[in-house]
Amino acid sequence: RICVSLHLPHSVVPLGLSLTAQLICRADLEGLPDVTTPLISPQSSSITCLTVHPCVQAPDVGEGSQTSLCFTPPLGSFTLARFTPA
Repeated sequence: RICVSLHLPHSVVPLGLSLTAQLICRADLEGLPDVTTPLISPQSSSITCLTVHPCVQAPDVGEGSQTSLCFTPPLGSFTLARFTPA
């Protein structure tokens, strides 16, 4: 769970707010089996603008607010996915 708080002076009216998230992973062993991880959004929102690392097989977009990513992690640190919660 990520909570974001934005404090602005009363005289400032924001024109818009955009939030982008990324999942950064690290694999320390080579030749790991496939890994599947869910991306779950609150019921009132969904994931948009999803971009994934080349190691990810086609994302499985499920019903409602759940998407699953199946991948074989490369060695070292990498950005698994970037997305925008809507």
